[in-house]
Amino acid sequence: FIPAWCAGLRETADRFGGEVSVLLMSDGLNDADRAYREAGASLPLTVALSEDKLGIAAVRRQLLTHACDSDADVLVLFDMDDVPEPNALAAHVAALRDADISYGDVTIIDVNGVELAPSFFAGADVPEKIDDSRALRFRNFCGFGNTAVRRTAIPQDCLAIPDDVTAPDWWFFTMLLESGRPARRTAEPVTAYRLHAGNLLGARPSSAPTDVVARCRAVLAHC
Repeated sequence: FIPAWCAGLRETADRFGGEVSVLLMSDGLNDADRAYREAGASLPLTVALSEDKLGIAAVRRQLLTHACDSDADVLVLFDMDDVPEPNALAAHVAALRDADISYGDVTIIDVNGVELAPSFFAGADVPEKIDDSRALRFRNFCGFGNTAVRRTAIPQDCLAIPDDVTAPDWWFFTMLLESGRPARRTAEPVTAYRLHAGNLLGARPSSAPTDVVARCRAVLAHC
């Protein structure tokens, strides 16, 4: 999936036209720098290596800590099995004109990159702007693949994602809202979410008993 991710980054960076660099958190990807270059990517790259056998919360915590140590104005988050939408960077920056967090809709693609319908936000009544953590009390629409954050708006305690949290994105954005950081929805989708066998949650809630129990445990850990 790396070539499609790199192609998406290249296109959205070209359309944005501003200064863009990439921080890649490698969680077990061998020769991440070479894989990135061989995929045809040319944006400035920094690779951060995750320690062995860390849980997802710890990996996300390391990524955000490395990102906050940079001099970037805005941190835009993409997962490497997804594909950034062409106008993703411009859409995030536009939403951040009067917010500290931006979040965008997500199109759904299959394992081969073919778009499926509907989008992640379709029929979900996702608000245009939120400034209270109660908006994420019973659900989360701010993930680590469809959001951007002003780097200087991230308090240090929001980086301390607990190891036992199974939904670190839900925890992180809840904490940012608790800290008084407002969020605004982008005007268009920002990423294409790829359905494949390695997805942690998938794009649609499954009614299988084991999946329902897993979601209940995630909510319990979050609360």
